[in-house]
Amino acid sequence: MKISTPKYNWQSYNFGSISLCMIMKNEEKVLARCLNSVQGLVNEIIIVDTGSTDNSIRIAEAYGAKIVEDPWQDDFARPRNLSLELARGSWILILDPDEIIRPEDHAEIRRSTNNNDFDAFWVTTRNYGPYTYKMDYVFSGPGGDPLRK
Repeated sequence: MKISTPKYNWQSYNFGSISLCMIMKNEEKVLARCLNSVQGLVNEIIIVDTGSTDNSIRIAEAYGAKIVEDPWQDDFARPRNLSLELARGSWILILDPDEIIRPEDHAEIRRSTNNNDFDAFWVTTRNYGPYTYKMDYVFSGPGGDPLRK
């Protein structure tokens, strides 16, 4: 999502800069993998922690993340919106701690975010799991309507 709003002085930040926004709770097993995957791509990391009791906060701090603690209130929108409010990049990248960006995709992301012709991007995600033979299944929406293959 590209941010352009008079609320902040976005011109003080580099054009094409990317803020990683994330919410987490007890993600020590996957967090380092995620943050390693965006090194050199994002300009800042904003994490809203909703009550971790493991080493997640220490791991995030080791990557230079700005961490805000916001106790879980049964509402995903609250911590997500808080992370977005704190972001200062001209682009926002939202990831969950168990997601990664492949290093081979960094150049294309950088090229795209440095192009002033775009306001947003549709990103193809790759999901990996134990059922790789089912990757071409048809996902059905409400009422069984096929959405896409």
